[in-house]
Amino acid sequence: MAHHADFEYRLPDIDTYIPSPDFTRGQELYDTPSDGYRSRGRRQDLRQIYNRGGYDPITVNAISPTRTVQSLGGGDVSRADSRRTTTSDLPYDDPERYSSNIHEPPKRFPEKKQGFFKRLFGNDGWTYEILSILVSIGCIAATVALLCIMNGKALSSWNWPIQPNALISIFSVIAKASLMYSISQCISQFKWILFRQQARPMIDLQRFDDASRGSWGSLKFLMGARLTALATSVACLVTIASLAIDPFTQQVIKFSSRQVPSSLETYTRRSSGYDSGIKVNGRTPGKISTGMQTATIMGALGQMSGPPYVCPTGNCTYPTVSTLGIRSICKDVTAGTKMNCPAWPTELNVNSNCTITTPIGDDITIRYAMRGSRTQQFLWGNIFTTTPRQYPIGYQPPPAILYEFSAWNSTGTPGGVNGSTVHECTIELCERTYADLKVTRGERNTPTITTSALQFSHYDIDEMSYHFGAKGTKDGVDVNYTISLADMSAMGTTLLTMFSTSLYPNTTSSGQEGQPGTPTQGLDFANILYLSGNLPELVDHMTDEMTNYMRSINATAVARVPGEALQQETYIDVHWPWFALPAGLVFLSAMLLLTTIVVNSRRDVKIWKSSVLPFLLHPLHGDDDVIEGGKMEKISRMEDKAEATRLKLGDIAQDEVRFIVQ
Repeated sequence: MAHHADFEYRLPDIDTYIPSPDFTRGQELYDTPSDGYRSRGRRQDLRQIYNRGGYDPITVNAISPTRTVQSLGGGDVSRADSRRTTTSDLPYDDPERYSSNIHEPPKRFPEKKQGFFKRLFGNDGWTYEILSILVSIGCIAATVALLCIMNGKALSSWNWPIQPNALISIFSVIAKASLMYSISQCISQFKWILFRQQARPMIDLQRFDDASRGSWGSLKFLMGARLTALATSVACLVTIASLAIDPFTQQVIKFSSRQVPSSLETYTRRSSGYDSGIKVNGRTPGKISTGMQTATIMGALGQMSGPPYVCPTGNCTYPTVSTLGIRSICKDVTAGTKMNCPAWPTELNVNSNCTITTPIGDDITIRYAMRGSRTQQFLWGNIFTTTPRQYPIGYQPPPAILYEFSAWNSTGTPGGVNGSTVHECTIELCERTYADLKVTRGERNTPTITTSALQFSHYDIDEMSYHFGAKGTKDGVDVNYTISLADMSAMGTTLLTMFSTSLYPNTTSSGQEGQPGTPTQGLDFANILYLSGNLPELVDHMTDEMTNYMRSINATAVARVPGEALQQETYIDVHWPWFALPAGLVFLSAMLLLTTIVVNSRRDVKIWKSSVLPFLLHPLHGDDDVIEGGKMEKISRMEDKAEATRLKLGDIAQDEVRFIVQ
């Protein structure tokens, strides 16, 4: 290129000239083919000038064509003459020949003195990353503390306006966000560390950047991961696993149900005595109370109400309760019964009597006969008979006994004794003990019932009542039960009426034998006894209901025995295994950050993290094909080029860092 004769070209003083980072296009000085400096030796000469003077040859002629012409004082120039002035036209080894008027020294941007807070919270360190990890650890610690406090406690004890699972979710979201910030910065910094360490494909820059942005990029990074990027691979795994933090945290707390004691009044009843209030006029006993009579009939009919209790929650337990009660003892004495029966009648309508004597001495009379006419006959007689106990003259039964009787039940033809059954029964006062009484979901179980005989203590003339003690207790009177004389007499008379009966079969209007046990009118208790099919069970049910009634009346002798009511309670149940993932990821993130800081410090790599400024201020160096790659507008073409290009982050001069193409 021709030079203007009026200008002397002089290179600035090498000792005082300090190149600026702004002049980064000097590569053209020795990379432009037209300048004739494509040879390796020529470029090395130019680098020697740079090494000697602290500047690159780019500072000599980094002047645009227009500026070159204007500086020379020229006007219009041809396109061929508007090229950059290159050192091919100038003896580059004689800097004194160059004029300083043409080349102004590049500007230098001195570092500003940073204040304390900017040094502490600036981007040149790890303050924000450390703080983010501390926030994550704090959220995990707060979650653990909250779970420990609330584990096993009732949900009703939680008084905050926000539910515990929502609060745990908030903590997990904050912990996850803080964790991801730190992890993304670690991934970004590791790309500088690895590129500083060795040359890597240019496409890895994009892969690292994608990995730092989220789970999808991390997954793609892992698919092409190398052992040299082990720490980054672990960070990518943490990024992907962090997607499960929210669902895992939601599984930590479960709201379960359990039964807990309730403060509602719960009780069963026990009776230490019975006095219905009826009076005895002279020697005529009053009638049995209406309630007792109803209980007796209902029990005989098999309608069981069960022991009295109050259970407001439908789930209750009760302690063992001993109470004054009534029991029945019925023995099958058929085998020991003596029968004295004449031959079956041969004449019509002539009654015959059969006497059955029980082992205890009760005589039961069975009547039977042949009824009908000469042409039509049928057998008639008793099918069920009960008789009161026949005590010897001068014998008085124990005061606790209310009534004793014997019963005969025909299982064959009317009046027939073959195949019949005989029972001896006693109904007496006793002590009943109820154990394991429970109510579950409103349904009462059948408690364990044991009975024991009462020992007569004394008769109180003033109160006109009998006093009893449970047998086996100290002195026989440790447990004191009372019952009024009027009630004892009334119950005995009522039972005598009920269990002194006989039942005969009815006949039809045509004279044929009717169905046995068919009542004619009113309440036929004999028919109830006959149709029950199980006399001992019927009498047991009856005495059970009589006892329950004695425990249910409102009287001073009836006391409440507290039970325990159980109610359903929703409580917080912590499942700690689900919390292992969130806590483990936070711990692993802290270790990754510590690893990144230590490795970065040992490798003495600039802390650039995810900043894009290094790509702009430290461009490529060392390969014209990449630097002047031509028109690359499509991402796919850029990626193909990046796959084939290897870079290393290196120093090309003092304090001059570039991505060097290798």
